[in-house]
Amino acid sequence: MRAFGITTSLALLCAGLAACGAFGRGEGPPLSRVEIGDALGGRTLQGDLFDGETGLVSFDEDGQVTLTSDAGGPTVGRWHASDVGLCIEWQRPDPLPKQCYETWMLAEDAYQLRLPDGEPYMTLTVAEPG
Repeated sequence: MRAFGITTSLALLCAGLAACGAFGRGEGPPLSRVEIGDALGGRTLQGDLFDGETGLVSFDEDGQVTLTSDAGGPTVGRWHASDVGLCIEWQRPDPLPKQCYETWMLAEDAYQLRLPDGEPYMTLTVAEPG
């Protein structure tokens, strides 16, 4: 599968997990900039793609983010925590504009990213200890 398919698959994974209610709604306020950095930096998060494939998103402490999946790989970009939430800008192979998401802790090592309108966008769980 082409790399564009990986990026598209991630978007569909995110929408699918949110629509299926993979996890309940987070309670309390979204995570702060510091909490996001502490929670995600140096960790690998896992989700199931809409077509049954699995994908891993690694948030390196130096700001690099890498998506790998059974469909091919990798998709690479930059991430950072901001006052808005988790911001990701995919750079290759298919550049996408930076998007920031409110980040909520749903359970220990389970996080949900939400669009600016509050709608769930992505739910991820920690795949490797960080």
